[in-house]
Amino acid sequence: VRFGGEFVKLEYQSFYVLAMILHSERPMTGEDIRKTLFQTFFGRDVTDAAIRKIFERLRARISFWDDIIETTRMGNKVGRSRKQGVSYRIFCRASDMFPWE
Repeated sequence: VRFGGEFVKLEYQSFYVLAMILHSERPMTGEDIRKTLFQTFFGRDVTDAAIRKIFERLRARISFWDDIIETTRMGNKVGRSRKQGVSYRIFCRASDMFPWE
């Protein structure tokens, strides 16, 4: 992931979580990530605690997290979305698949 001259290398699950948040037109909750990415796309179940841990690691690892990701309260849940004005590009192999395809 590159932003403002900084580069951060991510493991593949964390990359997919970030890519899904950046791609979504609406805030994504941990439940959305768990159901769409892990259960449907990866074909395995993870706990809500595991999803929270992924978010914690991403935030700790990506120093510019708050510059690109907005966190909002959605009732008793937290949603994350791409900040307005932030654009992104994903460069990958032609054989790579994403949950939104």
